[in-house]
Amino acid sequence: MDITTILITVLFLALFLLPFFYSRSKRLGRNKALVNALQSLAASSGYTLSRYDTWVDSAIGLDADRRGLAFVRLEDGQVAESYTVNLRDMADCSVQNSAHESSGADKKKVVDKLLLRLSPRNANAAPVLIPFYEASRTFVLLNELQLAEAWSRLIKEKLK
Repeated sequence: MDITTILITVLFLALFLLPFFYSRSKRLGRNKALVNALQSLAASSGYTLSRYDTWVDSAIGLDADRRGLAFVRLEDGQVAESYTVNLRDMADCSVQNSAHESSGADKKKVVDKLLLRLSPRNANAAPVLIPFYEASRTFVLLNELQLAEAWSRLIKEKLK
């Protein structure tokens, strides 16, 4: 092979890989912003997160020692929704799945919303609903159901 063929091959390979590197860089930056916002929110409530997860535009974290939960959702780089919850005030945790049946011959179940529902010990207080997926904001349901179920199990352990 001559030098021209090698240079053209390297150039095309670089042009092919560039979008993947850009996408990864952008995703890492978004995750870093989510974690920073989550840790800042948790610190403002006196919590130090021992565990957290991020997905799409949201993050959730747990302070296992103080039994505190923090949630943040970013929109255009700004905090759009945030919660801190003292788990000592909660009685139960469950995954709430809102869905409908698609029209057509195959009648598939289509998820509209996926929420983590924290029910308070005080019957007069409103439950805390933490959104894991909303069809109006995100087109594809990825691993949000598994993540919500895992957090539900984790929170139930802390409620005991």
